[in-house]
Amino acid sequence: MDGTVGLTQDSVLPGGNFNCRFTDPDAETFWFHAHQRSSEQIDRGLYGILIVDESFSPDTDEDILPNP
Repeated sequence: MDGTVGLTQDSVLPGGNFNCRFTDPDAETFWFHAHQRSSEQIDRGLYGILIVDESFSPDTDEDILPNP
């Protein structure tokens, strides 16, 4: 879903929305963020974490998330 406004996708207007749907076969940790003025938006906290769990969790103590 990585893209550039005006090149690969339209921007999401104020009050609008964008649904991102995908199937990931593997357990992973992702982070998502805007690409329009991204440094300004990330500095203001416009990003998030998406954790895809496996069907059967391994025996672990904790998940450690990176700090962007």
